[in-house]
Amino acid sequence: MQEPFDDELRRFSQTLLNKGVAAAERGDLLAAQAAYIDASKDDTYFAPWLNLGLLYKTLGRFDEAFDAFKKCWGRLPVGISADLYAQILWNLGISATVLQQWNDARWAWTKLQYRVYGELGGPPTTDGGEVVLRMPDGSVERAVGVDPCRACLRNRPNLVYVHDAQRVGTSELLGSPSPIFPVLAVHENTWPDPPDGVGVAPTR
Repeated sequence: MQEPFDDELRRFSQTLLNKGVAAAERGDLLAAQAAYIDASKDDTYFAPWLNLGLLYKTLGRFDEAFDAFKKCWGRLPVGISADLYAQILWNLGISATVLQQWNDARWAWTKLQYRVYGELGGPPTTDGGEVVLRMPDGSVERAVGVDPCRACLRNRPNLVYVHDAQRVGTSELLGSPSPIFPVLAVHENTWPDPPDGVGVAPTR
């Protein structure tokens, strides 16, 4: 059940949120962060924590992003839109994956209706296809998906690339227009040697 909230405090929080969004749009991320933190004083409101999580993710501060997305999830009102529900879960899963918090990532993918494989406590896998990645050096590479936000290159099976779900362009590498996803982090592959040049061998 949704907790009651103070109408006046909620309006003040929304004003601060708008101030933070305007600051972020002009590139003043410190001012945006301060406004979102002030807005979070309305302790029943999810939106300041969502904005903080997205800001921290942009800055590569994934510990703080993960914490913010968890606080956002815990404050969601009844009747939240499906798009917003999915956005929060995706960002929880991505942040958990960057931090290698595997059980939290598994929980997020399961909530998003993915069929998840692998042992508890270890990296989850899902049924994946090919994706296109924007690598840290700016190059664009074709990769094999491991789960909703991880993929391997066929010629570098020892590494797993964590990527965002927000596209940064379109590529024809897969034979038709496909979204390009930016790499956020690189992990060492902990699976056995993949067979026949495939990027990774998922545990089933």
